[in-house]
Amino acid sequence: MVNKLLQLLFILTVSLSSNEFCKKLFSQQLHVLPSGYPTWILDDKLSIFFSPDRPEIDFNKSNPMLGLYLVEHNLTVKAKKGRTKKKEKRPIIVRPIKSKSRFAMDDETYIKGTVKREQVGLKFALFSEPVVDNLVITGGCCTIAGLTIGGEEFIEIDYIIDFLHSDQDYYSDIGARFIDDKNGSIFVNRVNPFFKDNPFKVGDKILEVDGHKPSNLKQFVKDILTSPQDRKMRFLVERNGQKIELFVTTKVLLGGGLLSDTFLENLGIWLDSEFYVSNIHKKSSFAKRGLQNSYKLLSINNETFDSLEDIQKYVSDNSENMPNSFKFLFEHNSFQFFINLDQKDKGDGKDGNSTKFDINELNKRGQGDPWNIGKNSKYDDIDKTYYDIYNKIPLGEYLSL
Repeated sequence: MVNKLLQLLFILTVSLSSNEFCKKLFSQQLHVLPSGYPTWILDDKLSIFFSPDRPEIDFNKSNPMLGLYLVEHNLTVKAKKGRTKKKEKRPIIVRPIKSKSRFAMDDETYIKGTVKREQVGLKFALFSEPVVDNLVITGGCCTIAGLTIGGEEFIEIDYIIDFLHSDQDYYSDIGARFIDDKNGSIFVNRVNPFFKDNPFKVGDKILEVDGHKPSNLKQFVKDILTSPQDRKMRFLVERNGQKIELFVTTKVLLGGGLLSDTFLENLGIWLDSEFYVSNIHKKSSFAKRGLQNSYKLLSINNETFDSLEDIQKYVSDNSENMPNSFKFLFEHNSFQFFINLDQKDKGDGKDGNSTKFDINELNKRGQGDPWNIGKNSKYDDIDKTYYDIYNKIPLGEYLSL
């Protein structure tokens, strides 16, 4: 019994010592910029950090979908005799770790946990414990296996390595989202109707990509995301018991990660988790009809939603039988207004319409709920046909507004 207690005491002592030793090492790898941003040192010139919003500092490289930024640091200080010398700083080691055991750390924090979910595409990995953002996920001192973004989410090392070494400043899209089953088979889960010449249908089983069977969902999605733009891809799918050959050309991915992925991004608007417009493209039909940031989406064709995933599903479900028109209802302060989009609408604002009204005034007049405005009202655009409004504008231009 005494021996077991001694062994336990020894393990606890080693663990605590290791804890303090690791925090001391991480303090040498953590560099706070003059602007106050804590960054992790990569080499003698660059450091990396996470930010959920575009930081108001100069940076060398960014990926707004992941919230990753590369910035130059200055780690020289003046010595007493006027000479300069390097501060005692060390670069972190960026590499994959096989163990599921993890620690979320910085120079003051030490949280032990495990990987609850691996990152698949831009759906972030999950840590078993709640964490603040910008901690390193590590499996051992000085080795970074991820970077936390708050909550339980973190960015896996593979995507950090790609960010560091890729010259590509965008991810690619083929107009579909995917899931797998317990046997590892991959299926189309959602279809983007605004993706031009989209060949996929919900339920398609992916058999081959360019002549090769996909190994697993994680690698399959990553290969698509990191493909160059305008890459022509050949898919062999099983649809209704038949094998069908499909061809698709990659385009720039406009949503995912920290950004919304409702497919409405192809029309020029991004939403936050509470349905407020977080970004709008100045050349989009929405912008030309008066939509602005901070307006809240209430419904589409009188359909309301509980989550952004619900919007994506609704849009996907309409991919084969598009409505005669899409009627968007937004709200800002006490005002609500509709935006109708139709087939003729090419982003110039000449077709379709928008109407703004005060919901309180309508109620005072006894005109009822504007969500139920009938066919004969000036808000209705039922006689027009809506299919595709796709703005071919680079992602950088969308996100620089």
